[in-house]
Amino acid sequence: GAFAMALKVKMAEEKYPNLATVAYTDRHTVSVSSKSGKLEELLEFLHAVVTNVEFDAKLFEVQKQAWLHDLERNATKAQWVAKRVGKVRRFAGHPYAEIPTLQSIQTITIADCTAFWQKYINANSAYLALSGKVDLATAKTLTDEKLAKWSPKPLYKGQMPGVEYP
Repeated sequence: GAFAMALKVKMAEEKYPNLATVAYTDRHTVSVSSKSGKLEELLEFLHAVVTNVEFDAKLFEVQKQAWLHDLERNATKAQWVAKRVGKVRRFAGHPYAEIPTLQSIQTITIADCTAFWQKYINANSAYLALSGKVDLATAKTLTDEKLAKWSPKPLYKGQMPGVEYP
């Protein structure tokens, strides 16, 4: 999931360099800021990001190599290793416990990213937050118009495990 979102960011960063995304199986965040007066353009862009499940093959390979490099570079850093171990222990039995490894990144395919996107990225787990000088009536109208074709899908039914701290 994180790989698919990172790839989407790479594909979109030329148009919106302040785009940030995070994907989990039960929710996702796409956040972007833009200059005032660009709400319609921004909503069109967000619609394209969340509904387009195509991934660029060249960027896919570039992102894959970058992740492999980061994994190799950080593998001996105690703080990084501790954070990964903590995540696995805290979320045992839940998809949040999954951490990328050299093997998992080497074997990931565009089909994997597409399947994740089609299964988990949907209107049912999305929300939109606007701030700044935005007219509420205009924002509602544009949001309904630009995002109306984003079809809801069933939500992931997994449950967050209870977390026990020492």
